[in-house]
Amino acid sequence: MVMSKTSDWNRDKFGKKGAFSYYEGNKENSIRIEIIKKKVGEFYQNRGKKKLKILDLGCGDGKICQLFKSIGFDVYGVDVSKENIKKVNKLGVFGLAANIEKGLPYGDNFFDYVFAGEVIEHLIDSRTFFYEVNRVLKKNGFLLITTPNLAHLPERFRLLFGKNPTQVSPIHDFLYLHVRPFTWDMLKYALELYKFKILSLKSTMVVFRWDGDRVVCGSRFLGNLFPTFGFTLIVEVQKR
Repeated sequence: MVMSKTSDWNRDKFGKKGAFSYYEGNKENSIRIEIIKKKVGEFYQNRGKKKLKILDLGCGDGKICQLFKSIGFDVYGVDVSKENIKKVNKLGVFGLAANIEKGLPYGDNFFDYVFAGEVIEHLIDSRTFFYEVNRVLKKNGFLLITTPNLAHLPERFRLLFGKNPTQVSPIHDFLYLHVRPFTWDMLKYALELYKFKILSLKSTMVVFRWDGDRVVCGSRFLGNLFPTFGFTLIVEVQKR
């Protein structure tokens, strides 16, 4: 019952027109997309530009799907919102409406690459997510996860002084949907538990000021040096 309700909340929030506008103009998000493009592009080049299948989990309105199509992938998308799936299908993406927590509608060893951008923090059932991604990935296939870092620098100070982490604010307009926030330690543990090999960890920037909607002040240089203090965790792994 709780899982279904959470899924409904995500669908109702992110299935609307302009649902991602608050995020798209954010400098931190621009850096995130730059890193995604580099990582996924390198995989495509290293595999000899063959016909490769990529799955965008929580594909939203399809902007990242378009990026993957421009690289050369056959792009598949899953989203809980049927409205979003209508949009991505018009872009030439093989989109399906599904609740990730109830399993993925694909066979075993189907995808070369899976991308989950800002998804895992929205799911109650993390275990099903990791199991299902491993199942649909081919052997030696790659998974790229991006997720807000519960232990990014300002949040550490907030907890030190007895304040609630902003990332899990129960009354914020969209952060209330962050029901399973991760630190790097927990994300690494979960990925290794489900038989993934850690390839790289990156972050966008170390943030000094964040107003709950966008980064006001931050350092990309420090994000590169100290990713576990960064705002977003970006981890690439390989199925063993």
